[in-house]
Amino acid sequence: MCGTWVTLLPDLFTQSAARAGVLCIATRALGTAISGRMTKDASLISEALNMVCGGLQALRAVLDEPDKVCDEEVLAASMCFNITEVLLGTSHNGWSVHVHGIAELIRDRGPSNFITGTAHHLFTGFRIFMLLEYMQKRKSTFLTDAEWLRVPFSVEPKSSMQTLLDAASPLPGLLEKFDRFCENDSIVESASTPEISDDLDAVQANLRNWEDELISAHESSLWWPVASSEFESPRSPKNAPVFPISYHFPNILTANTMTHYWAFLAITYSTISRLNNFSIQTLSHYHLKSYNQNPDDLLYLASNICASMAYHMHPSQKLYGPASTFFPLWIALQIFERDSSSDSKIKELWCRDLIVELEERGLPLAGYLVGCPGI
Repeated sequence: MCGTWVTLLPDLFTQSAARAGVLCIATRALGTAISGRMTKDASLISEALNMVCGGLQALRAVLDEPDKVCDEEVLAASMCFNITEVLLGTSHNGWSVHVHGIAELIRDRGPSNFITGTAHHLFTGFRIFMLLEYMQKRKSTFLTDAEWLRVPFSVEPKSSMQTLLDAASPLPGLLEKFDRFCENDSIVESASTPEISDDLDAVQANLRNWEDELISAHESSLWWPVASSEFESPRSPKNAPVFPISYHFPNILTANTMTHYWAFLAITYSTISRLNNFSIQTLSHYHLKSYNQNPDDLLYLASNICASMAYHMHPSQKLYGPASTFFPLWIALQIFERDSSSDSKIKELWCRDLIVELEERGLPLAGYLVGCPGI
């Protein structure tokens, strides 16, 4: 949920030009919210909410006078408020507004300002949040631009998560193109069908290549099956776990990376399938590639995601593990919703019950997943 950028906060605070300013308020709000959720202390949650309200006023004042506080402080404070919103869960819109605001700050600075140091770590830490938000909103993003894929990483090497985000970065723009295509059946839009199809095929190939390269670079397994000790829904059949096998991982970073990989691949498969179905019904005179995609592929990916949830939800992962499940779980839920089989209906209920469990663990923002637009 937070990422390695949080480790930069003590140094940033020490260097702060305004020790009692916006960064101080933001870090206190985040720390108070974490303590409140970990101890289930309603008074701390209320205190954190008041800090956020005051902090946002301070942030607006800083943005009006940018010369008084360095950009890294503003970005770090904004990111703290964003993560605090996950814990407070006042509204999904609040989270979204924070993400878009931070994205604007980053875009306005330009990629050359995120090559090294604190700024680089802030960018890499928040890159996934921006990409997931644009993916969920199905809107194109500057993160797809070649300079944003290359320049911030011209000195520091990319982690496996960052190379995964490279491969998935075209998806928000392709989802936007697909929606526009479905809304407009004109010849102009129809003629773009092969282009969208080719671009989706390229994303699919890049994601698959990413997995192949990751596996070949590691001597040991990235995940392995174990007998399930998973969270079980109250509606699970007696003595029959919904997911009898759980996946374990070398560490939570690998688990987080793989579950998002399966989610990105599922979005790609789903969009290819919908594009092909739409084209067959309305544009039979256009030739599209035959993907020979098995409908079970999506169910397999969704099941992989769910089989990883026990690892994320283990108490040793504290809040980071559960909070990392939001996006992949949202994708898995939609896949099971769309499938009419009785097995998928049971798995859909399992996903919904896990969302309730996330709320009860102090992550109320998870509850907004159910009402979010589909993939």
